[in-house]
Amino acid sequence: MGGRRDGVERRTANPTGARRRKRVAGAGTAVGAFLAFGISPMSAAPPAHADELGWVSDLFGQSLGDAFTNLGDAASWQTIFDADSWAPLFAQLDGDWDAALAPMSAAANDPFSDLFNTLFYEPVHTSIENWINSPLGMQVNGAINGMFGVYLIGNGADGTAENPDGGDAGLLLGDGGNGFGYSGSGGNAGWLFGNGGDAGSAGDTGAGDSGAGGPGIVAFAALAGDPAPINGAPGVGGNGGGLFGNGGNGTDGTAGQFGGVGGAGGAGGDGGFFFGNGGNGGNGGAGGDGTAAHIDGGAGGAGGAGGRGGMSFSNGGVGGAGGAGGDGFTGGRDGGNGG
Repeated sequence: MGGRRDGVERRTANPTGARRRKRVAGAGTAVGAFLAFGISPMSAAPPAHADELGWVSDLFGQSLGDAFTNLGDAASWQTIFDADSWAPLFAQLDGDWDAALAPMSAAANDPFSDLFNTLFYEPVHTSIENWINSPLGMQVNGAINGMFGVYLIGNGADGTAENPDGGDAGLLLGDGGNGFGYSGSGGNAGWLFGNGGDAGSAGDTGAGDSGAGGPGIVAFAALAGDPAPINGAPGVGGNGGGLFGNGGNGTDGTAGQFGGVGGAGGAGGDGGFFFGNGGNGGNGGAGGDGTAAHIDGGAGGAGGAGGRGGMSFSNGGVGGAGGAGGDGFTGGRDGGNGG
């Protein structure tokens, strides 16, 4: 996906605290329902009485509840399109929601997922990407985004050395940007359709597109004397679209240095609610070998968890392998444990 970044893109990378948007299918469905009935940011809404609509805030949380009762205000629509605003609702559903979807995701590991992906998802996804990156699409999408005052349609920008996290796609349609470097996480896809961005890799140099995988090892220069242990760090794959989309792959954890612990593999992004394969988790980094000052070898990093697949025709991501433990400095000292 790194090769399709010449269209409309979100240039700001997603911050660390908001990298992971989960279970936004309910959000997308609700917004779609409002639009279907002709309610838009320009539509006037009658004043609501707090005592009559207090249940809205109880269910959706104060921020989102206020937005639904003031649909004539453009700022309310920005709140509705903000995935973090839906966190209170999904927090109430979290336990039962995960338990209900687990057997469906497990049963979905069958050949039909590849067939559905080939015959339905990929053709539609390709058509959307072609539109986003076409000259006419860039003009139309830019006008739509400007009219609503929010980024609705477009791809997220790939991460860079200065801003390693890939940018999130438009709130409705688009692919998340790929991360850059071993710590760069992939951007999240649009709510309705799109693929999450892959986490970066330790081999990224800025000379080309970033991607998932790679050796996952950062070559730290040898320091004078005996330095303190250095631990690795992973990047996380972006989530697929809220309804349809494949999750991005997590990056491999970096190797620990000078007895440091290997970095855990980055988790794969979740697939879309209805359809989408989960991203593969990254492999854990190897533990660093012991040194004279830090005799024990470092533990290997744990493999990253694979992303959850959608509820139909979808596969969950494959978890990453744990990293090997580092060797002790002397034969009488302990080596690190594997991940």
